Amino acid sequence: MKKRAAVFLSVAVCMVLVLAFALVACNPKDGDGDRTTGGAGDAIFTEGKTAQEIKDAINASSGYVLVSKNVVRYNFETGSLYVVGDSTETMYVDGNNFWAAAKDGEMLCAYDGGVFYELSYDVNGSVMAHKKTSEQAMESYGVSPEEGIAGVVRYLFEFYSSHWLDTLTDKDGKLAFNENGEMVALTEYIAGSGYVTLGGTTLTIGFKSLVDGEEVLTEFTVSQVNNITFAPSAEVLALKAEAE
Repeated sequence: MKKRAAVFLSVAVCMVLVLAFALVACNPKDGDGDRTTGGAGDAIFTEGKTAQEIKDAINASSGYVLVSKNVVRYNFETGSLYVVGDSTETMYVDGNNFWAAAKDGEMLCAYDGGVFYELSYDVNGSVMAHKKTSEQAMESYGVSPEEGIAGVVRYLFEFYSSHWLDTLTDKDGKLAFNENGEMVALTEYIAGSGYVTLGGTTLTIGFKSLVDGEEVLTEFTVSQVNNITFAPSAEVLALKAEAE
C-alpha cells in the first residue's frame, strides 16, 4: 500500500505521536468493562523470526495490546525529557473499522452506511468528528480504489503501530533493538541498552535513557495478537451524529 497523503492525527491524548511516543495511562474506563478478551493471543513472537516477519505479522493481524512502562516524553517547549508513567493501549482493525482505546481517550475510524467517519475524544473535552465519502477517504490517505476502505483502515492501523515496530531491526542475523529508530531519536538514549525478548505470545522491547541525569528503563510489552474484541464506547459512537 502506498503510504502518502496527510494522516488523520487524532487529538485524543491516548494516541501516540510517532516522534513524541506520548502514551498515557489507558485502562478501560470505569463502567465500560474489559475491552479485550484477556487471552494470550497468537504465538507470533518465536525464535528465528526476523524483524520484517514480525512487522508483517502485526500489520496483518486484527489487533493487539501494548503495555508500556516508564514512557518518556519530550517537552518541545522546555527542550527537556520527563517520565509520564505507565500505559496500556488496545488496537483493533477489520475491513471497515480502525479502533484504538484507552482510559483517557479513544479513536474510531469506521465505514458505515456508505460514510467514512473519523472520530476521537479525550477526557479533557477535545473532540474530533468528521465524515467523508469513501472516495474522499481513499484520496485523503493515498489509498487506491482497488484497496478500498479496507485499505484505508489497514493503513491507519499500520501507521499507529509504526511507533513501536520501528524499534525492531535485524543484526548479525538475529532480531535486535533498532538504535537508529525514531523511538530513541528524542531521548538521551544510553547506547547498547536496548533489547528485544521473544516470548512466543509476547514481545518485550526495552531501552534506557537519561532523564535529569538519572537512568530510566522504558519497556513495551506486546500481547493478545489476533485476540482483541471490537468494543467502541458509547461516547465515541455518539460522535457519529455530530460528524461534519
